[in-house]
Amino acid sequence: KYTLLQLIAGFSKPNKGSISLLNTNLNELKPREIQAFRQQQLGIIHQENLFINSLSIQENILLQCKSVTKETKLRLHAIAKRLQIVDQLQQKPQELSHGQLQRAQIVRALIHQPKVILADEPTSSLDDTNTENFLALIKSEVIDKGIFFILVTHDQRVRNNFNQVLEL
Repeated sequence: KYTLLQLIAGFSKPNKGSISLLNTNLNELKPREIQAFRQQQLGIIHQENLFINSLSIQENILLQCKSVTKETKLRLHAIAKRLQIVDQLQQKPQELSHGQLQRAQIVRALIHQPKVILADEPTSSLDDTNTENFLALIKSEVIDKGIFFILVTHDQRVRNNFNQVLEL
């Protein structure tokens, strides 16, 4: 599952064949072009903490955005409020719990309204209430807006909320 997400996100290149996403052949892109493609088109929810410790959570999230506007900050606060981490936005990553960091990663993946979201075990550190908040957010911010969403999980709480499930 990890390798599949790495290939789709352009972090790895396949030994054979090619990866095309949004009419873009990732194999043909230079490293800077792949990075720009990811920043503009993809939202990625990593399983592990990938925040810069010297920056606040809000600063880390805003790094995902090409430009930061008043609307971007309002969107950030609205999503953070739905995930119940708005009070942690000014804290540093090392001050947050695993569940709070995971919710912050969800905000970072959604903030720039990507065309594709890749999620690797996004609820592994979330309790039932926060998992339900995540699912409601995904429905309103992703599924209802037609954003392509790939979720990799072992979490049965999440699995039963989707129509198309592929077991590997």
